[in-house]
Amino acid sequence: MTLVLQIALALVVVAGVLAFVVYGGRMLVALTRPDDPTHAPAAQVLRYHFEAGLDPSAVIDEVRHAGYHATTEYDMGRVDLLVACSGDPAVERERVRAAIANAPDRQGIHGDAPLPSVRFADETA
Repeated sequence: MTLVLQIALALVVVAGVLAFVVYGGRMLVALTRPDDPTHAPAAQVLRYHFEAGLDPSAVIDEVRHAGYHATTEYDMGRVDLLVACSGDPAVERERVRAAIANAPDRQGIHGDAPLPSVRFADETA
């Protein structure tokens, strides 16, 4: 009878570990792939490379205040702003450009140097 109890206990432990691994793995996948519209398969995304010294949080706040989903992405030491757009790309581009241009750090905090125009990553110089 003792052997039967040991086998039953071992099966319960194995089932518990298996359940933990399966459900824990699913939860981990859900955490690593958040519901982010900028990474959706058919998303229209504008990418803006932040200039040195520009505060990304101020720009993100302004873009979000304009009604867009915005997030940052870090790539090889550079910070990029990703903005998900849902309407006409030409109209959305100009609205996002205006929001970035109106962000607090774009209004003279950098000193007297003239501010460069807002240019997205897919636009030529």
